[in-house]
Amino acid sequence: MNPMPAAAGLPDSALLFSETPSRFLVEVPDIVRAPFEALLKGSIGRLGKVTRTQNFVIKNKRSDKTLVRQPIERLHEAWETVS
Repeated sequence: MNPMPAAAGLPDSALLFSETPSRFLVEVPDIVRAPFEALLKGSIGRLGKVTRTQNFVIKNKRSDKTLVRQPIERLHEAWETVS
């Protein structure tokens, strides 16, 4: 989680899971990331990036704290169990 527009002092859980009617999640290829972010400067935050690792990791870049680190396979199995 890179710095994103939010009220000061919000806990990590609120940054990750709070819902705002005007919030959109957009997936943007690296090749067009810079112009996309420039277009929306001041009202955009980057949540993360897709990598080739076999782990799902959520890390707060402000505090350098790892919030979640789980193998993708384990998350997939949990998802199939509840689906």
